[in-house]
This record gives sequence, C-alpha cells and structure tokens, in this order.
Amino acid sequence: MTSKFSLVLGRGTRRGPVGRETGRRDPRRANSRVPCGFTLVEVLVVVAIIVILIAILLPVLGRVRGSARTTVCLTNQRSLANAATQYALDNSQRLASPRTDKIAGVVNPWVNASGSNLQTLAGGLKVETLGALETGALWEYADRNASVYKSPLDPTNRLRSYSMNSYVGNVSCPDDFGCGTLVPLPSGQTNLSTNSLTKIPQPSRTFAFINEESPLGYNEEGWIIDWSVPYWEDTPAIWDGTRINLSFMDGSTKTLDIFGQAFIQQVAASPTGFTESGSLASGAEDGPAAWLAMRQFLLPGRLDF
Repeated sequence: MTSKFSLVLGRGTRRGPVGRETGRRDPRRANSRVPCGFTLVEVLVVVAIIVILIAILLPVLGRVRGSARTTVCLTNQRSLANAATQYALDNSQRLASPRTDKIAGVVNPWVNASGSNLQTLAGGLKVETLGALETGALWEYADRNASVYKSPLDPTNRLRSYSMNSYVGNVSCPDDFGCGTLVPLPSGQTNLSTNSLTKIPQPSRTFAFINEESPLGYNEEGWIIDWSVPYWEDTPAIWDGTRINLSFMDGSTKTLDIFGQAFIQQVAASPTGFTESGSLASGAEDGPAAWLAMRQFLLPGRLDF
C-alpha cells in the first residue's frame, strides 16, 4: 500500500533541513535579473572621487619631490665638505684652494677650469668640461662622482652648481686676489691666510660650499661678498623659493630662508654684483638683511662683527 507520503517522495522531492532548496522554483526569483555593469551615475561618482583625490595629492607630491631634491643637494654639499677635510688630512692640514684655476702660489684648486678644461661657446658663454672636475684637488675624495658637483635644483645644463667659500683655503687673501683688490681686509690686517684646517677657528659656523648662479655659464673662482659693506660680488642661486643650501667645514649642512622678494629682484636685475639697499645704522629696520645674515658664516672667529 502506497502512502501519501511515499507518493510525494516519488515525484522527486527530496527531504532536507528547513531552509534548504526543495526543488521548487521560487516564483519571486524567476523574473529577477543580476546587473551586468555600472550605471552612468556610478561611473560619474567614481570619476569625481578620483579627480578630487588627484587634486589633493598633486600639491603634496610636488612638495615631496622638492624636498627630495633639497635633500640630495644637501647630501652633495656634505660630500664636498667632507672631501675638503679629507684632502687636508692627507696633505699636512693644507686645504684645497677655492679658486677654479691655477695661479702663482696656488697649485691645488678644488676644480681646475683652465686651459682645455674650459670651452667657449658661440656668444662667448663658457662652460666646464668633465676635465675641470677630474683634475681638481677634490675629485679623488669625492669618489670620482661628477653628480656630486651638480645640484638637482639647478635648472641649467652645466656640470657644477657649487662654489667654495672664498674666505677658506687661501694662501694670503680671499680668493687669493691681491689683498684689498677685491674686498678690503679688516683694519690693520695685511694677510688673511686660511690655507690650513688650523686657521679655521669655528668650522661648524664657517660655510664651505654654496649654490651659486652665474651669467658666465660656470662659477668662476670662489664665492665672495664684501665683509665690510653690503656688496654682493657673487650671489647665491635661489632655486628653492627664497631658500639656499649651505655646507659647513665640519660636514654639517643648513638651509637658510633669508632672502625676500626685494633681494631676489635685485639679484635678477644685477646678476654680476650689486650693493644691497638699506641702512647699516645700528637698529635700522631697513638694513641689508640677507648680507647681515650671510656674513656671519664667512670666517667667524677671525672676521667677527
């Protein structure tokens, strides 16, 4: 005898726990369709979010890239300052000369941009060849690495961005020009020799290398300003906003933000030198701020102000 229960099973319906598929199709699902893509509104929302994120991130990425270039520039300058010290330690304390050529009494310029190491291009622009670096006194101590001499902030195609402090490494006077020819010496002094480490009393406050801009196409001789009046024979290369990078004789580095827009305009108008405007009177609010800030790093301990 076949029971109702058996007949039901005979139709193929399977038993199972509550909630399990029973073989019957749910009429509510029969007409349902699974979406196969995004709607236009959803796509536009995603695009808008991406655009907003890019707008937020671009300034941040720009600052990161700028910070990275500044870091590399400081690292280069530290390497050169350390190379200058190591050269002196290997040469009876004698420092390399800040000059970029060989003159009487100077046989160890830190780079040698003379003779075939300096080429004149059409229009009179002069550029250094790799030989200027390779025959310089610091080449071996800079691991024969030309990239150390070039700042990533430098927008030009020259090989060298840096100049050496002209008050450091001299046989007699700054840059070893005739004493008083380029800048006057302090009253009563006829010699400002700094050709050895022992003649640098405050190495942690005496700058060694600086970014320099030059209309010549290369940086000629050391970097010099007058210590007594606010005259800029050379000017720093302001490639990083209003800031410049320096390395010091002890291998430390510093970024100075001391140059205002008025100073930058004077640099642009007079690339070969100018007198910074402002009164030198004590307490004068219009004093030549950049010059007053920079001269403290020329040769502290021997040129005190």
